[in-house]
Amino acid sequence: MMADVTGTRAVIAAVGVALVLGVAACSGSDPEPRLAPPSNSAPSTPSTSPVATSLDPAGTVQAWIAAQNDALSTGDTAGLRALGAKGCRGCADFVKPIERVYADGGHFDTEGWSVIAAKTRPGSDNPAVVDVAVSIAGGRTTPKAGADPVVYGRQKRIMLFKLVPAGGRLLVNFVGFVE
Repeated sequence: MMADVTGTRAVIAAVGVALVLGVAACSGSDPEPRLAPPSNSAPSTPSTSPVATSLDPAGTVQAWIAAQNDALSTGDTAGLRALGAKGCRGCADFVKPIERVYADGGHFDTEGWSVIAAKTRPGSDNPAVVDVAVSIAGGRTTPKAGADPVVYGRQKRIMLFKLVPAGGRLLVNFVGFVE
């Protein structure tokens, strides 16, 4: 099955490993998040300008996931970048591969990501730390114009977000996968 890992899939895997190492280096212990089901409210989408409103930590994560999905489907990473604080660690690891694929004439065919559960760690406020379970839909990535698509299956992952206040809202200051 490892023989199927090529091109963009290899880049995505490498980014995932780098993020895991970054998370491990930033924490003194292995995180064991306890996740609560997400609220029944609909997540904000980039088209509703999530950065213009004051969202709680879980709402900010929902807005980030919605912006990630928008970027994957359109190539427009402005909403994703707007939700990242200046100097955000890990943000570029999600933005740059999308920009590279679209700049090379490629695209993503996926239903995107969804939040299974999100829980803000008690007592965390600056930064607010949110443990998030996500489902990443399977799909196809065409890494550049004329290239064969890379097919990948559904994944469930745990992510860590750190959010800081900025201008009356929360921005992502760190994002990464937890292994």
